[in-house]
Amino acid sequence: MSHSVLLVDFDPANLEPLSKPVADAYGFSPADARLRMRQGWGFLEWDSPPQRANAIAGALNHAGARAQVFENSSLRQPGETAVMSGFALSPDGFLPELRAPYGTPRTIPWIEISIVAAGGFSEEIVAGAAVEGQGKAVGLINMGILLATGIPAGLLQVRRKKKEKKPKSNTLFISFGQLTTANNESFFFNADTVSFAGLGEAKQMSSAQNYRTLIALLAQRSSARLNMGARGPFELTPSLVGAGARQGGAQGLCAAHPRRPVQ
Repeated sequence: MSHSVLLVDFDPANLEPLSKPVADAYGFSPADARLRMRQGWGFLEWDSPPQRANAIAGALNHAGARAQVFENSSLRQPGETAVMSGFALSPDGFLPELRAPYGTPRTIPWIEISIVAAGGFSEEIVAGAAVEGQGKAVGLINMGILLATGIPAGLLQVRRKKKEKKPKSNTLFISFGQLTTANNESFFFNADTVSFAGLGEAKQMSSAQNYRTLIALLAQRSSARLNMGARGPFELTPSLVGAGARQGGAQGLCAAHPRRPVQ
């Protein structure tokens, strides 16, 4: 039976207070301790026998870092993610417009939105290299010369260096958002393809600005936990969301979406 160890006070924006306790518990350097915390989103163990999990948690608690042990079967797993094509906002809640085949949407009361996450990734698109060669007509002419003279046409010509076209690459940055409800529903949207018409008068010409505005509105109107990507728009849009960002504690964010550290 596998167990996980979670730091109760994990804050990805401020890892310094936990660096020394984690380093002492594992015998790591503080830099390695911060890396382990960041990669696991507060989970330090994720598939350990109970003896090891309890020993690590005991060492962390003794060093001043509050830690809890969970049996993995008790952790809530995210449901299937539905892709949004648009949305509507109302005083009662958030209505996602879903792409087929994700079923009939419903208005989600603001109080039911438990996690708002935002992020992005880059994708490099590389066009294949092309080599400039001889056409079909030139090949037929060379064949005729060979049959008539017995001399390969290549010997009668000055060889020209083939021109190679270097591959072209473009980097595409994709921004996305995701919200999860208390009923374990999950909704995803791509900032470049979702319709922002639901913002109404707050909608602007820039999709990047509309993306930030939507994340900020979701953060303001709900009581959701926010990941690091969602905190930026929330904190940088005071006219929409007011003062005081929620700090998105570990139990609300990480226990709902445990992420296995990268080895």
